[in-house]
Amino acid sequence: MARKEDGVVPATRKIIWLASYPKSGNTWLRAFLANYLIRRPPGVALPLAELNKMTRGDADASAINRILGRDHLEADAAEVYAARQRMIERLAELPTPTLVKTHLPNSAMFRVPVIPPGLTRCAIYIVRNPLDLVISYADHMAMDLEAAARAIATPANSIGYNDLFIRQILGDWSMHVRSWQAARHFPVLFLRYEDILADPAGSFTRIIRHIGAPLNEAILRDTIAVTSFDSLRASEEAEGFAERLEWQEKFFRKGTKDQWQDALPPAIADKIRADHGQVMRQFGYL
Repeated sequence: MARKEDGVVPATRKIIWLASYPKSGNTWLRAFLANYLIRRPPGVALPLAELNKMTRGDADASAINRILGRDHLEADAAEVYAARQRMIERLAELPTPTLVKTHLPNSAMFRVPVIPPGLTRCAIYIVRNPLDLVISYADHMAMDLEAAARAIATPANSIGYNDLFIRQILGDWSMHVRSWQAARHFPVLFLRYEDILADPAGSFTRIIRHIGAPLNEAILRDTIAVTSFDSLRASEEAEGFAERLEWQEKFFRKGTKDQWQDALPPAIADKIRADHGQVMRQFGYL
């Protein structure tokens, strides 16, 4: 549960953020929580198209277009982020807490916090080794590895600005992690992607307790099975996935750790260590 003031969580604090730098496991987290929290037959996963029944995205262009009254591609950034703020406020007015995916740092845009503390109950932040992250990021962004390594070290790095998503200014990987570490007005649960892979039951148990949901061991085991990486990849092959970009062969690629040892040229690995060594060391990646 969120930090309490005078023993009571303020009624406006309805947003539970699912935060990460892109390609760190956020969609896996969303799939797990949606399947855990929505009643469904054992052994049967929710279709990928139904993840948004339980989780929302703060960069969803269609939702923001409705608030703007026109396409976000025709509006300036200040208007788009004002509309995003109104969307978050509306989600906070819903009767129950809402899970909201974000790839934004915990910072301000146009002098307004993009993660408003007065509306936030708590957050989950997934950290992934940038040596592995950069490989998935390159595939997702249709970049070569060298360009992707530069991108995740660039303070103005951004994604989106297309029919699906508004522009999201990510910043560099180290700054992104530190921004969420700096949160003081709501609790943030940090989990390494690699630890979720190694111990999904323990990791997802911590997540369920952090958001204040009841823990059911049987549902937990079943949900882990139907949202394994292989299961999600099979679902994508069978159903497609709206969040897969047009140039991507697959959204769910490999989902393993230490891919960098075979896939990353030594010079690029050295650059990533030089750019992000302090934060990598903090999380045990060096």
